[in-house]
Amino acid sequence: YEQKKAFMENAKLCFIIVNKNNEIKMFKKGNKNDDLESALNNQDIVNVPLGTAVDTDVVSPDFYDFMINSAYSERGTSNMTKYTVIYDESSITASVLYRLSYYLTYTCYNTTKSIKMPAPLSFVTRRNTFTREKLTKEINSKLKLFNISL
Repeated sequence: YEQKKAFMENAKLCFIIVNKNNEIKMFKKGNKNDDLESALNNQDIVNVPLGTAVDTDVVSPDFYDFMINSAYSERGTSNMTKYTVIYDESSITASVLYRLSYYLTYTCYNTTKSIKMPAPLSFVTRRNTFTREKLTKEINSKLKLFNISL
C-alpha cells in the first residue's frame, strides 16, 4: 500500500489530444530523380516511412503538437495522425513521447500491424460506439412503450 501511495503522489500527467481525421498527407521523393517536379510528373513519389514524426513547418508554432505516420497504406496515400499536447507536467522529452506514441499503435490485440492511432484510444473509441448503440436501442425500445418518439 505504501509503495502504491508513493507512486500516486509522484505521478506526473501528460494530456494529449489525438486527431486521426486530418487531411495532411506527406510524401517523399523516390530514388530515381532528385528534382521534385520531375518526380511528380513521373509518379516517383512515395509515402513517408512508418514512424516518421513531423514537428516543424506544418504544425502550429503556438502549441506543442506533432504528427506521426503510423499506418501503412498499400494503395493511395497515408494520412498522418496529429497529436496535440495540452497539458504536460512530466519531464518526458519530445523524442521519447514520439516513440511512445508510435509504439502504442502496435499494441492492438487483433492485429500485428500498426494502426492509425494508439491502441488504447482505439479500444476506448470502439467500446464507446458499442455502448452508445446499445443504449440508443434500449432507450428507443423504452420510449415505444410510452408511445413517445424523439
